[in-house]
Amino acid sequence: VGNNYEQFGYKGRGDWVIFSLLTLFFFGFKLMTSKINAFMPFQFLLQIVTIPWVIYFMKIIRSYAVTEALNNWKYLSILIAFISSITLEIYLLQSFFYNLPIIKALTFPFNILLFSILVTLGGWCLSKAFNADFLKRKKTDVISYSKKQE
Repeated sequence: VGNNYEQFGYKGRGDWVIFSLLTLFFFGFKLMTSKINAFMPFQFLLQIVTIPWVIYFMKIIRSYAVTEALNNWKYLSILIAFISSITLEIYLLQSFFYNLPIIKALTFPFNILLFSILVTLGGWCLSKAFNADFLKRKKTDVISYSKKQE
């Protein structure tokens, strides 16, 4: 997909319209299936809509306006760089934090918010622990340091 830029490149406002319609359908149908059980057998439609949604999302992100907005927004670029630097740690911790009783007890918007804060802070702490000086020392450095102390 990435190599075929002409086919999947941004083509104008029509991409925004199609992306908006797909988004409305996706979340509207998801809301309907959660409220009306008669729509449950048709959940496969959500998986079908997901593929074009991702393609149009990718097209919009490639647009010049979005790229410039992301590049010019200083705090967003700092946040993206920070999150990208701790992705391994977030991956390692996300299951632990997801299964905490407090996360399970909170309702929808609050559980996601608390989960995001905890996993980000935990990932940052774990990143600092992995990058600590004592982990970077060689065995010979520790031995020579201990000889200096004697």
